[in-house]
Amino acid sequence: MADSVKDAPLKTVQVEALVVMKIVKHCSASFPTTATGSIVGMDQDGVLEITNSFPFPTADVANVEGSHQNDASSLAAAAPRAKANITYQNEMIRHLKEVNVDANNVGWYTSATMGNFVNLGFIENQYHYQRENERTVALVHDVSRSSQGALSLRAFRLTPTFMTAYKEGKFTTERFDSTANFSKHVMLTYDSLQKSKLSFKDIFSELPVTMHNSHLLTSFLHQIPAKPASGEVTMPTSLADLQNNPMQMPLHPSADTLDLSIDPFLEKTCDLLLDSIESHYTELNNYQYYQRQLAREQTKITAWQTKRKAENAARVAAKQQPLPEDEWQRIFKLPQEPSRLEGMLNAKQVEQYSKQVDGFTACKYEQARVLYRYGTESNRMSTCCYSDEEVEENLQPKLNQREGEEILDIPRVAATLHYTGSYLALQLAGVPPGRLTRIDAVFFSIDYTCIRYGIAASLNLSDELTFGYQYQRPLDYYKMAAPASKFKVADLSLAAFGRKEIELAENEMPGLMSIRKKYANDQPLAGARIAGCLHMTIQTAVLIETLTALGAEVTWTSCNIFSTQDHAAAAIAAAGVPVFAWKGETEEEYNWCLEQQLVAFKDGKKLNLILDDGGDLTALVHSKYPEMLKDCYGVSEETTTGVHHLYRMLKEKKLLVPSINVNDSVTKSKFDNLYGCRESLIDGIKRATDVMIAGKIAVVAGFGDVGKGCALALQGMGARVLITEVDPINALQAAMAGFQVTTMDKAASQAQIFVTTTGCRDILVARHFEAMPNDAIVCNIGHFDIEIDVAWLKANAKSVQNIKPQVDRFLMASGRHIILLAEGRLVNLGCATGHSSFVMSCSFSNQVLAQIMLYKAEDKAFGEKYVAFAKTEKLPVGVYVLPKILDEEVAALHLAHVNAELTKLTDVQADYLSLPIEGPFKPDHYRY
Repeated sequence: MADSVKDAPLKTVQVEALVVMKIVKHCSASFPTTATGSIVGMDQDGVLEITNSFPFPTADVANVEGSHQNDASSLAAAAPRAKANITYQNEMIRHLKEVNVDANNVGWYTSATMGNFVNLGFIENQYHYQRENERTVALVHDVSRSSQGALSLRAFRLTPTFMTAYKEGKFTTERFDSTANFSKHVMLTYDSLQKSKLSFKDIFSELPVTMHNSHLLTSFLHQIPAKPASGEVTMPTSLADLQNNPMQMPLHPSADTLDLSIDPFLEKTCDLLLDSIESHYTELNNYQYYQRQLAREQTKITAWQTKRKAENAARVAAKQQPLPEDEWQRIFKLPQEPSRLEGMLNAKQVEQYSKQVDGFTACKYEQARVLYRYGTESNRMSTCCYSDEEVEENLQPKLNQREGEEILDIPRVAATLHYTGSYLALQLAGVPPGRLTRIDAVFFSIDYTCIRYGIAASLNLSDELTFGYQYQRPLDYYKMAAPASKFKVADLSLAAFGRKEIELAENEMPGLMSIRKKYANDQPLAGARIAGCLHMTIQTAVLIETLTALGAEVTWTSCNIFSTQDHAAAAIAAAGVPVFAWKGETEEEYNWCLEQQLVAFKDGKKLNLILDDGGDLTALVHSKYPEMLKDCYGVSEETTTGVHHLYRMLKEKKLLVPSINVNDSVTKSKFDNLYGCRESLIDGIKRATDVMIAGKIAVVAGFGDVGKGCALALQGMGARVLITEVDPINALQAAMAGFQVTTMDKAASQAQIFVTTTGCRDILVARHFEAMPNDAIVCNIGHFDIEIDVAWLKANAKSVQNIKPQVDRFLMASGRHIILLAEGRLVNLGCATGHSSFVMSCSFSNQVLAQIMLYKAEDKAFGEKYVAFAKTEKLPVGVYVLPKILDEEVAALHLAHVNAELTKLTDVQADYLSLPIEGPFKPDHYRY
């Protein structure tokens, strides 16, 4: 009999009224933080009787910063499985047993907002409860809906089918069969959702909830109310009494006043909807990243198999034993597909929130609610009118008349709401002069976003008024204009995050901001069409917006497949600039982006300026689209590698346009290359590996400006630094600076950290890898990935394990491991965020001035106004460096930011040195 009762399916949940009151009180007091607690009771013939409850301790939202309230809610939502709460729960049950009260744990309860509670945390909690005790439930109390007058208390259990599927944990669409030959491209589908025919509605089963109350408690509740001292409410005798009368207490004790309006719930639901959409885009971005990684690895495997087949064909022809063709399984590791369960749950939440907002907002049009105050200077007694009509309709004032007051003769007022791209403007027309003296409040309700603002202003108005207000959200996603019609980024919803970081970076980039201010009125780049290929970071975003602020039309790509910061790219795309960049591009995607930016200018026009980093864009246009260079003013090149290519093209007579070597400006090479790398190298290594650098031996290949910065950084962290060099001058500099100068062949077996900085190829090759100690860290901070022979490493390692993005651990034949960072590309941008904003302001200021110099080379009027550009003549094809006076101008723009003051030459001193007082102070050949 006992077994039959135990096996009887749960049919309903019965909750004691006192327990309901405790749950409601706890959830309401904790709102908006999620409240959780335990419920105890017993199972009687399929009826789960809940006789007691006690809350779990949660984070104190009052002590949590506004931006971290979601963290507090997350902590609270995870409370049922928190160690502290498990201990607390066990103690409470022990105390209940001591007083002979039901102490069987039958589940847990949680609070919800507007019916939305299903997320991965909720499922995990219920899964763990139901796995330990199959006959448990989760009670959900909806605080928002209950506060509107009807109690919302529901009971849920996970379905047996979903319990089985969740235990397997295979919520993916594809799984690779490692036993199959990849060349046959055999993919097996293991979609748990489809295999088990699971949908969102099949995850939970809901049980009916009934409430039980005792006659004793009911009788007790009926005795609580007391009769009021007075049977009636005193009515005010005048308008002044009504305005000054304080709020009266209700006649009978009752619950708190019900909030029957939709505004607070609508606002909360809109916030939750936007958060869910952001989470949804994050899930999509993660899956797209997985697909790109998978495609990249599949391409590598196919290429490897093609090469192995060719090798085996040659070996068979030479009567040699063919090599095994299944070695790709240990050389390459396919990325693991992320779970689709959380994405499905989040998509359902978006749908739920959207339906709620749809229900809240009856109309589908933009509306404006305007409260006018009419009056005259002589008549201080004012009359209010209110209108609430659709936009583009005439708003007829409706006068509230009170007996004895003067009724003003007010004509019809026309109001129109205009969207200008960055704000909403309310235009009022037809108002007599002097009659509309104040706007007390304006409320905007835009489609379904329903963002409300109240603006009070005391104004002297004319016949026509245009009043604008800058929205905070969601229009900050698109601050400057509508998104570019042609762009490709990872996730446009990251634009708001990118915009915040751009505004933060602007304060650290005084050079660019000063150039904007100085040249803004002249618009020196008006008509310029600049194709830029440079790391798409937050700092680059400030550069792009400086170019556009000076009149240029810009298209952009990143010069490295791993260096893009997706939120920066999204912000620039949202600002109206065609940008084609995302982190983790394949080589094919990278080349596609370069091609796309060339045809993304308005009206099908071609570029007339190039801003490059590394020379890829310059080489592409010269080799494939030389016709674009016919009207091109020139190229400005950012980095050492690209400058080498320019000089080589000039030597081979392949360079077709004048070019400016920005890299050799003193305020670039001696600051970006030296001081920038000094900080960002360590940032990249630390973020990627978290290793202790102090005490280790590190090798820096090259002692140019980049190498000097890297060596100083590693030395400052406590490493013993070895230098390898081919240039005797640089080698002597390194030795005089206290570094040991040796060869890579000798250093390979000693060092634990290897950094290449040369811009040359084959710095670390097979013999060096074979000699390296276990878990040696190998990275590059030169521009291209040719300094490290990554191809040999991948082909000859026994296996490779991806630790995290841009960190791979290769197992060598010797049994030792090598840790490769950023796949041999720029470690400071692949594993970190690159140089700091201030030092990049120096470099990018040179780039802006170089673009102006190229574009204004023949503008005599501009040269007369700005002495630094006085040499106004068409530049012949060649490679140039910015004049020293512009280099010094860039430095001067940054001095105030570091609290530096210049000493000024006297006339006597300037005459003695034969220098102009304002500079330049050094000849072009001077070496700083």
